[in-house]
Amino acid sequence: MNAAAILKSHCSDNEHFTNMWIKAFDFWNIQYGKLVVDDLNIDDLRSFEVLLITGMEHISDSAYRLLDRYILRGGKILISGDLPNGFSKYFNGMMVKKIQRSNVHRCIRIKNKDGFQQWDDGEILFFTGTFNSHGLDYITDDTVITDADIPAVSEEMTMSAGNPGLWRDWKESPSLSVIIKRHGEGKILYTPFALGAMTEMYQPHTADSIDYLYAKQNHGLYLFIRSLLMSLTENYKYREPWQDGTQCVVSITGDVHDYTGIAGREDREWNDMRYNFDLLKEYGLEGKASYYVCGEVARKHPDVIREGLKRGFELCPHTFQETQYAIEKWDYNRQREDIIRCINAFENAAPGYDDYKKGFRTHGYQSNQITRDVLLDLGYEYIADMQAWETTGMYNPDFPEKLINFAAYPQFISEEGNRGLLEIPDTYANDHFAYRVMKMSPAQALEFWKKQFDKAYHLGGLFQACLHPYISLKEDPEREKTYRGLIEYILSHSGVSFMTMREISEWWKKRDSCNK
Repeated sequence: MNAAAILKSHCSDNEHFTNMWIKAFDFWNIQYGKLVVDDLNIDDLRSFEVLLITGMEHISDSAYRLLDRYILRGGKILISGDLPNGFSKYFNGMMVKKIQRSNVHRCIRIKNKDGFQQWDDGEILFFTGTFNSHGLDYITDDTVITDADIPAVSEEMTMSAGNPGLWRDWKESPSLSVIIKRHGEGKILYTPFALGAMTEMYQPHTADSIDYLYAKQNHGLYLFIRSLLMSLTENYKYREPWQDGTQCVVSITGDVHDYTGIAGREDREWNDMRYNFDLLKEYGLEGKASYYVCGEVARKHPDVIREGLKRGFELCPHTFQETQYAIEKWDYNRQREDIIRCINAFENAAPGYDDYKKGFRTHGYQSNQITRDVLLDLGYEYIADMQAWETTGMYNPDFPEKLINFAAYPQFISEEGNRGLLEIPDTYANDHFAYRVMKMSPAQALEFWKKQFDKAYHLGGLFQACLHPYISLKEDPEREKTYRGLIEYILSHSGVSFMTMREISEWWKKRDSCNK
């Protein structure tokens, strides 16, 4: 049985709290139902192994009696936030720590002088508010809580410290986090953290942008919720983000241009890409990178396209010749003609391959909803055009270390699920930003990317940053040491899988359809 029930009430609206849990249940593929606490009957309760109570302060005496019978017979109840009246008896009258609402702080989104979004200082643990253009609420490490006689962690939590998926890194928090009490054959788990609606952070819209919501997920909370469920039952099966026990996926990508008329860069990046092929082979990563190549390069240098595809690398279009669709306001027909022109150039260069009909990235990430409509109509599987790192602070080397909650995962842009176009995001800042915008030295860039990888690895996320063969390897000889150093650092971690973007697309479609 892989089902949970969310309790609702006629007397109070707890949707603000339950929505966050629903998103987490969907991510982990936990089937759930909804029960109205005022209309409970014991037969309904027996259909669920775990009941969730959140955002609910009062429950009727008759409902309490039914819930008590449910627990005695082996049922499990998970309570988040305020402890409803009547449940205190299970904790022998001990005081329970409560978060003081007056100690909730606000984190404001601003733009720095370069126009990139950043956050003010603060170590963010749990979100209790909703995200909007004015900011979000969060609770800091020094939140004042009332005195309590209950230890900071329960016995079961301490015993589970060695389980990689259970209470992962929870020992970092000195405050009360979870209490588990047995009652008859069942269990009651209580956490005073009122996990509100802050589960997603949306990509901002602009005049030339997409018209659907792309969301970065608060995966830190998702992991916490899974740990809560794991502590109550071993029967649930979770749909992991990645396959075969992979902790973190790394996708090496790079863009390759023609740049006709630009001194020093004209018609040379194709050779830098070939150099990149050989470098990756040294580390056992031949065929484990994706390159987005302008159609003009494919037309002029079909041999390097054939070589790359033959060696297992993924090569996809990057517009025909450095065209910025959105900012130049290209309409549907012009974008379609340009993409078909790319397809023809790749087909002539390497007949028999179809990578260039699967994935696409525009020049300068200048796509819009028209681009996505064209790609979907032409049968493309994914687009790699979302700079998800811009709104999560991942580009800022001084960003608060505690904000590692958010992970950007692939997302289908159509309600049709795995039959639609998949958005595979850039999850961490690229080399153009590191070297040209932030003016980092190669040594600084290496430490910066190591820190970003650590965040992805910690969350079990996707580490995908565009590292151009020209910028990261040939523009400055010292940068090759950084590139190699980053590869070596990633390879030193267990549970890491290198995947091309096409492999990610194929896996995510399989994951999306699994157990639906």
